[in-house]
Amino acid sequence: MRRILVENARCKHAAKRSGHCQRLDLDADEFHAPDESEDLLALEEVLDRLATAEPQVAELVKPRYFAGLSIPLAAATLGVTPRTADAR
Repeated sequence: MRRILVENARCKHAAKRSGHCQRLDLDADEFHAPDESEDLLALEEVLDRLATAEPQVAELVKPRYFAGLSIPLAAATLGVTPRTADAR
């Protein structure tokens, strides 16, 4: 057990592992995530308008944006060729 604790302490203090850095306590009030609800509402509105004009394109945008899929993967999930998806 002693060897494990000593090795853990060595790793924490190694320069490779940022052993020379000091920890700072952060106040929750100083850092806050931006409110994404407004962005999501705007995105939903735009996707609804896109779905009325170009329903296939709107269906392609959803896996690309929300799941982070590439064009080939999004095309595969929709059952179209990547070339067709890229042209849209």
